[in-house]
Amino acid sequence: MDTGASASAVDENIIKALGIQPIGQCALATPSQSVGVASVYRVKVSFPQTTFGGAAEWSVIGCDLAPQGIIALVGRDILSQCILIFNGPARIFTLTF
Repeated sequence: MDTGASASAVDENIIKALGIQPIGQCALATPSQSVGVASVYRVKVSFPQTTFGGAAEWSVIGCDLAPQGIIALVGRDILSQCILIFNGPARIFTLTF
């Protein structure tokens, strides 16, 4: 979960391994990366054992996330459809739909 990200992202290598083709490009600026251009992909997003979106299709940005140990970031585009409760001291979060 990344409440600071306006859009969700998936590691570019994962996207390519799945054979998903880009549907366009977008401008990308992050605190750790200068402004650049990134590919945009349509993917189905689901959360096991939930009814979230019925595996709805979303646009995600392809990024180099693997060096940070991340496969995907769930941004505010998807989080805006959920209730996120973050308990920092306990180091847990709850996501409800």
